Amino acid sequence: MPISIKLPDQLHWVDSPSGISQVVLHGDPDKPGLYIVLATWHALASEKSGDKKDGEGVSAKLLEKAIKDLGIDPEKRNPATS
Repeated sequence: MPISIKLPDQLHWVDSPSGISQVVLHGDPDKPGLYIVLATWHALASEKSGDKKDGEGVSAKLLEKAIKDLGIDPEKRNPATS
């Protein structure tokens, strides 16, 4: 399978009402076969946290809490379906 490289200005980000932005890096999620999607969650990324000096972005404590609260198993191949 050939590898294609996309530069940042070639990525088409799609925002959802829930605050998630995603971009398809490879393949097509609507068709059978492999695909790769990169997603960001604005609410988590912009959370101010007391244990980071700059007060910006995601702290390790906040990330650990989100993983626990959402029941995500990061050791699974697909944490969303663990």
